[in-house]
Amino acid sequence: MKKRTNSKPTQASPDPVAAINKLEAKMSQGLAAFDARLAATSTTTPSLDQLAADFRSFRECMLQALNVLRMQISAVAQVSDDLDNQGRRKFLLFRGVSESPDEEISTVVTAVCVEKLGLSDFKQSQIKQCFRLQSGSPTATDRPRPILVRFSDRATRALVWDKKKVLKGTPVSACEFLTARRRDIFLEARRRFGMRNCWTQDGNVFLKSPDGGHKIRLNSRQDLDAIPVPAQTPAPAQTQADGASRPALDRAAKKAKLVGTANK
Repeated sequence: MKKRTNSKPTQASPDPVAAINKLEAKMSQGLAAFDARLAATSTTTPSLDQLAADFRSFRECMLQALNVLRMQISAVAQVSDDLDNQGRRKFLLFRGVSESPDEEISTVVTAVCVEKLGLSDFKQSQIKQCFRLQSGSPTATDRPRPILVRFSDRATRALVWDKKKVLKGTPVSACEFLTARRRDIFLEARRRFGMRNCWTQDGNVFLKSPDGGHKIRLNSRQDLDAIPVPAQTPAPAQTQADGASRPALDRAAKKAKLVGTANK
């Protein structure tokens, strides 16, 4: 049995339909009373205080309904993002790997793992799928296109990921294949708090607290906004977290058919 993702509990109502029905009944009751007073306006004139009270009641119902919808949409988005992240647990992105017109990408990735990461026992068969992102052919002045790699199992991926520090100081680097939502949170966290204070692990975004006391897991943009930014903010990060444009990454996600692959 697969271990369930350790995600933060949502604040959504356990029964959103019941909450909406309750609001609908309250609104219907208020509108019925308003219609009754409106029908009686031929003989009496409604007071300004009564009209103001009706407006406040209607506004309260509308705001409550919007709040329920907002929480439910947030909950659905979180579940969808968690499932998407599960499908990416066997993937890594490699940047800075030299590119040639007639290359065999799986052979290139194997060479990186063996020669640059020092994984002498790594075999090409441990790569299930790999391809370069973005379209078009690079020129002599362009950077090599990132390579998206899907490993045969999570243990192999974890072994490669644990060796990423060996690439420090070289043109080649490795990063996680984050979902669009987590990528946005990661980039914004780095912009606010600096590259050295933010990192990812298993698709989760972590931040070193400004006081340096502990690490904070960022599950949403609201989690990030709740953390005070230091008075002297670091310079904004100039590079993207994954080394490729968002359209290229989104196309890669579709090409790799991530949905439904978490348990394969």
